[in-house]
Amino acid sequence: MRELAVKVSKLKKEYSSASQKIIALKEIDLKIEKGEFVTIMGPSGAGKTTFLNLVGCLDRPTSGKLDILGCDPTEFNEEKLSRIRVEEIGFIFEDFFLISFLNALENVQLPLIFARNYINNDRSRDLLKRVGLDHRLTHFPNELSGGELQRVAVARALANNPEILLADEPTGNLDTKNAQGLFSLFRNLNREEGLTIVVATHNIKLGYSTDRVIHLNDGKIEKDERLGKQDGR
Repeated sequence: MRELAVKVSKLKKEYSSASQKIIALKEIDLKIEKGEFVTIMGPSGAGKTTFLNLVGCLDRPTSGKLDILGCDPTEFNEEKLSRIRVEEIGFIFEDFFLISFLNALENVQLPLIFARNYINNDRSRDLLKRVGLDHRLTHFPNELSGGELQRVAVARALANNPEILLADEPTGNLDTKNAQGLFSLFRNLNREEGLTIVVATHNIKLGYSTDRVIHLNDGKIEKDERLGKQDGR
């Protein structure tokens, strides 16, 4: 068995308000190896985003054990959690979250600024070239298509060379062609760089182009399908 990127045991997350208690994850057990390309699938409210938020150290579990890259983030203070989010984990969201007054190159450089790292223009340009946008470096978000915006978001997520890439419904605002292109890009990153990728999606066809599909429903894992290395179709 390869080294683990993620290990959760009896992981539980509940949200409470004055009127109700919602259990988003119900004591799930799961291991994800380094270098795996995994899809989390399930209906709205199944717990997909909650799971990604916990793995990405954006939220804390109610109970259970959480191990990310050999560390237990529940023991860390906010400063150390922020460091992990910036340096070890890349995030891609459905809504892109690019800064409107920064061009593509400047948006990609943002994680370097947050991490107080040297601003490597060559790496930022190389990342945009990698996602096919080396001709759009100085274009602003309102000058880019939906597919281009998402590719800038991918390049930004890779700026600090993370070990894990998390993507929450990254194709939700994309047409079929751009969605397929994004998953092809994920596959290349996984194969060529050994990047661990975990994607939450409703898209069944794209989900089954990965190595493994984990089905969540009502906060529980219903099925865990290991598909083996795919051909990138």
